[in-house]
Amino acid sequence: MLKTKIPPPAIALIFIALLYLSTYLIPAFRFDYQTILAMICLVAGFSPAGIAFFQFKKRDTTIDPRKPENSTELIVSGVFKYSRNPMYVGLTMVLVSASLFLGAWSGLVLIPVFILLINHLQILPEEEAMKKLFGEQYAEYCKNVRRWI
Repeated sequence: MLKTKIPPPAIALIFIALLYLSTYLIPAFRFDYQTILAMICLVAGFSPAGIAFFQFKKRDTTIDPRKPENSTELIVSGVFKYSRNPMYVGLTMVLVSASLFLGAWSGLVLIPVFILLINHLQILPEEEAMKKLFGEQYAEYCKNVRRWI
């Protein structure tokens, strides 16, 4: 059972709002090519998340992070060869991008907090559901592929 029913993309949006609001309290940083670097991070975030999304759709398994017990297949190919959670890696990169784009110093604190929250509230319960559904196959996958990157 998941500890939260708030979808991770909604949590990421809350964190982006916090990054934005923090720029009113703490002066933003600026440097050359900041926007370009932010865009690179945005693409780096959407790429694995988007690929993972389409892998789920292609295999007709659940994409709903609130109901991992509805998974019908353990996907271990594509981006899932490199990370067990490419969508959350992608969301984290989107937060890095937002922090860079906004010049939000608070990203130095908020991004690690986001990672801890997603780990605790989402990933660990998802892993328990996957262990129940896929048993030894999932245990072997966990031995070979890292949780994040």
